[in-house]
Amino acid sequence: MKHCSFFKLAAATAFFVQCWSAQAEVAYTIIDLGVIGPVQTDSASIARAINSSGEVTGNSTSSNAGGDQRAFLYSGGVMHDLGTDSSGDLSYGYGINDAGVVVGTVEQSQAFYFSNNKLTGIGTLPGGVDGSAASGINASGTIVGSSSVSGGNSVAFVYSGGHMTDLKDLQGDDTSSYSAAFAINNSGVIVGMCQILVYDNQTGENNPVTKAMIYTGGQMTELPPLDQTTVATAYGINSGGEIVGVSGGNAASWTGGSLQAVPMVAGAQGSVAYGINDAAQIVGSYATKTFGLSHAFVCTGGVCHDLNDLATGGNLGGFEYLEIAYAINNSGTIVGEAFKSGPNGGVRGPFAFMAKPSAPTVVPPPAGVGMLTAAQNDPAPGFGSTTVPGVPVFSVAGPPAIDKSGDVAFHAVIKETSKTDPVTAANNSGIWLYVGTVGSLIARTGDPSNPAPVTGNPLFTKLSDPVLSSEGDLAFIGTYAGGTPKLPSTSGIFVRKSAGTLALAWAVGDAAPVTGESGLSDVVFTSFEELAVENGGGVAFLATVKGHGITAANNSGLWSTDSKGDLQLLALKGAPLPGITPSTKAAGLTAFKPLAPVDGQSRSIDTVNGYGALLVSAKSPSTLFFETTRATAGGYTYADPVTAGSTFAGLTLKSLEEPIVNEAGALAFLATVSGTGITAADDLVLATMTPSASSIIARTHDASLPAPDETGALTAGDLFSGLENPVLNNGGSYAFIASLASGVGDTEKSGANGSGVWTNFGGAYERLVRKGDAAPGTIGRYLAFEQLVLPDVGGPIFTASLSGVPASQAKGLWAASKGVPSLILETGASLQVHTVTKTVRSFNIFQIPPLVMGQSRSFEATKGNLVYIATFTDGTWGIFSVAGS
Repeated sequence: MKHCSFFKLAAATAFFVQCWSAQAEVAYTIIDLGVIGPVQTDSASIARAINSSGEVTGNSTSSNAGGDQRAFLYSGGVMHDLGTDSSGDLSYGYGINDAGVVVGTVEQSQAFYFSNNKLTGIGTLPGGVDGSAASGINASGTIVGSSSVSGGNSVAFVYSGGHMTDLKDLQGDDTSSYSAAFAINNSGVIVGMCQILVYDNQTGENNPVTKAMIYTGGQMTELPPLDQTTVATAYGINSGGEIVGVSGGNAASWTGGSLQAVPMVAGAQGSVAYGINDAAQIVGSYATKTFGLSHAFVCTGGVCHDLNDLATGGNLGGFEYLEIAYAINNSGTIVGEAFKSGPNGGVRGPFAFMAKPSAPTVVPPPAGVGMLTAAQNDPAPGFGSTTVPGVPVFSVAGPPAIDKSGDVAFHAVIKETSKTDPVTAANNSGIWLYVGTVGSLIARTGDPSNPAPVTGNPLFTKLSDPVLSSEGDLAFIGTYAGGTPKLPSTSGIFVRKSAGTLALAWAVGDAAPVTGESGLSDVVFTSFEELAVENGGGVAFLATVKGHGITAANNSGLWSTDSKGDLQLLALKGAPLPGITPSTKAAGLTAFKPLAPVDGQSRSIDTVNGYGALLVSAKSPSTLFFETTRATAGGYTYADPVTAGSTFAGLTLKSLEEPIVNEAGALAFLATVSGTGITAADDLVLATMTPSASSIIARTHDASLPAPDETGALTAGDLFSGLENPVLNNGGSYAFIASLASGVGDTEKSGANGSGVWTNFGGAYERLVRKGDAAPGTIGRYLAFEQLVLPDVGGPIFTASLSGVPASQAKGLWAASKGVPSLILETGASLQVHTVTKTVRSFNIFQIPPLVMGQSRSFEATKGNLVYIATFTDGTWGIFSVAGS
């Protein structure tokens, strides 16, 4: 098998990062990584790749193996011999990902990966009698390299899911004499080289010429060289798709398919670039003016330096010179090979080295996604000309809500900028609705020009955060007093139908419908506690009541408008539950309950067709929930309840969590089960229910329901150890966060990948993301999944904390499309506020404000629109919306 050196840059983790601007030189501490075992006269080692944790792989002579070359993993300051297998006595390490999985080759006879203290060969392509070599691996464990094939050629391959695939060549077959894949990024883009035949006008013959290649979208294409006869090879690629290598004997880079020469150290006689990180720092080697002598280089911000010149205090760590830099990680740490002084004035080696920067590289996040709605210190609409000094400005804003048109509503506190319009604690609170960038004042406390729409024109004294339906209907709970005649302090529910005017819907003291409840009369509302608004302006709310027959045992309930707009009682605490046989009284009602980590999505009421789902505590059974269905002629009907102690999908239910209901009346919920052989380790289930079917989707430690991987494949032993509450969209798709039993995963480190997000959005039930995966758009990895919602389009939207990043960049927001998450915002990113670019310190989304926590507000289900508040490093805030498309 033909073979050349395999060089791989450290695994990268962001989709796009702009190149650095020129900056001051950074000093490096040079570290001798040593060799495997005691140093011998002929000892040597080479460091070829480094991951974000500073783990290194390469090859070293091993005194434990008679001086043979062995692949190594350098971790925790120790060089570990990775051994070999039956196919040969020598091994070489060429690549490593952030999970610590090493890839390489055993005597060029078989490519391998090393994980969980085991070296595993991956074979060759069909007919490959001359062997294979693996050169690169990305965060998902996809491996690239070259393998022999029938006929004697050696061709590039990609290995994933236990299968090795021939990448063919630039002609789409295996007719070229040689091709190899050297690196792969986390987006699956592969780079390397391929020889093609080029006609020589002078000799009249077709001669093989090596060309740099890129493989993406199932196609291998040539990267542009200096000219058709120029030899070129691509050795490294970062997460943004920036590629480095050599063209025409000089270091080169390709960005967006365009070739650029890497500006080299003065006097360089030739150069090669081997690695690039996500800050676009490039490393490699250049030929000095001294014949046969090469030095390592590093380029930052378009300026290249001899790495030997950047050693702290000139201390090269015992080396005579650093010859080649093969890889650089996202912290800016470099690895390669160097030489030491030898006998008779010569040198000996090479030896593996590490160069650690005095100031670790900080890769700035990409700009955030979002259109500015309003910002702190913006003039508050509704006060005349915004160009006249004295117009009040926004000071504090509550969690915004968004509809399918992208309109945004929010509650805010204003402050005065002059005495032209004095602002006091009595009139500094309001609700605004923005259509695009045009805002209008909906309600304001203490404002005679904006009284509550109640007879006598009383003034608002308190306002809740607003809720918005998909169609743009707005509602809030407001307290008002005064007017003529003077009214006492009273609370009510106010509704503004889409494009309509604000009106009072129900107020404290209004009659509360209690139809069907015997022994009750003259029942009136005394307070409103939770509110949701439905399409068409209907509402659902929790309230307390008083009246004849009302006691502390039955003084709260859930009401909702029917299809005619009439208010109906769905359930009253302490009263027999409608439609439930035998008669069962509700000791307690649970609706609009925030359930981490899915409290950003409405659960109790479907705001499209009026389905409701309530969790009820009763004396017998201890817990149950039942479903309500809005009747077309008004009123509600009730489905059969799900009760603790009943049989569900062959299991006995023990306890129930609050369900989520969609517009078709489907339900999803968590429950515990009991029965013979069931223990606390395997009693938690995630279930779905439709009018025609009941299913258990997942169960802890159940071998018959293993956790699917990112392809949907099921592997025995991949078990859930914990399940979180699910979300359900109107199309019937579900999503949930779960934890995995320890040791799950063939090529992952135990304990580093213990949680993830699973969904069947798009049809296949599979894992979307997992702890330890590279987080798209960032230089980090998922550490913990914090919030999850599921709109009807696109796929899951979630927030997560990150590892491997500075603390200022440790949280992000992602939205999935076609199974691929895209970064919307990361802390540390920049956002444009009018004409000023600001840096995000934190952001808030999927919040649950009091009185309106039962309705989705940060996203809109049918279009997937998003809205969030970003707080900047200067202490100000801005509200930003993102179109779901």
